[in-house]
Amino acid sequence: MENGEPKTIKGRIEKLHENIKKVDLKKVRDKLEKEGSAQGEHLKTEINAITSYFIEKIWLKIAEDLKKGDLGLATREEEIGSTALSEESIRKFSNIKLVRPEDVLHLLKYGSLNFLGEKVLEWQAIREEEAVNNPDDKENKIYQRFKSILPVSGDQQENPADRINSGMYTAEVTIWETLGLLAKVYQQQFKQPLPQDKFKELAKNALPLIYQLAGSHLDVFATLRDKFQWDVEVSNESLEGFYSDQFYFREESGALKLELKESVIDSAEVISGGDPRTGCPAIYAMGPHGKNVIFEMFEWILELAEKYYVPVLKREGKII
Repeated sequence: MENGEPKTIKGRIEKLHENIKKVDLKKVRDKLEKEGSAQGEHLKTEINAITSYFIEKIWLKIAEDLKKGDLGLATREEEIGSTALSEESIRKFSNIKLVRPEDVLHLLKYGSLNFLGEKVLEWQAIREEEAVNNPDDKENKIYQRFKSILPVSGDQQENPADRINSGMYTAEVTIWETLGLLAKVYQQQFKQPLPQDKFKELAKNALPLIYQLAGSHLDVFATLRDKFQWDVEVSNESLEGFYSDQFYFREESGALKLELKESVIDSAEVISGGDPRTGCPAIYAMGPHGKNVIFEMFEWILELAEKYYVPVLKREGKII
């Protein structure tokens, strides 16, 4: 390592951002809340502030449903829309002997993505109606501004639901795939199965890495993701996952913490200029428990993983 090079993984990721302007999105969110507008900011910053504002509104409603006992999992068919996944159907699928832990993770990940996507569409339908019926309401004005400034690709303008979903999708996939790494990386590094009582501890110790990726500029995140994520198309469905050999556990004060390997970061392209760095809008959206949405989403997903994914890992000898 050359003199002056950062020694920590966090420092090395931060170095990839050294030529990108960083914006405090929380301040812009506060301005939006207080004044009902964030106009005058860089357009990307304004879009992300409004995205954060509405993610918060949507997550508060989702949290109510989860509190009532909804698992937050659904299947989706083009013809009939979303159908809730029951605990019985998940357990029935998980108990099939040929079903692997990866298959259960896939079911849970896309089940939760379908559930969130449906909630976002419900929100958009309500907002569209409200914007017509009460155009002078602050929230409706923010929504109309949001629609007007979203980017256009070809002759198609991005709609609010797509923008909100993209922000939540990246965070959710990152959480699920991080949980999917734990037993694999532990086995590769320590040549033994992961003890079951360590799963939750290692999951929570991985939060700093999740936040580090979520806080990155989108272009930096993309160049890193190209190194540690695979993508395939199967039956017109896009699938993705993380390469376990691009991660390792670092010991810090007696605790194991999941990290990206230095070689992944060092081979990533340094980004210069471009749009400002705001981080994932969900970081600045707060849930009903006073934590940001990424943390509350993590807690929900971890509970699902412990309930349905970990038992299959144990059955297959990946956890003891």
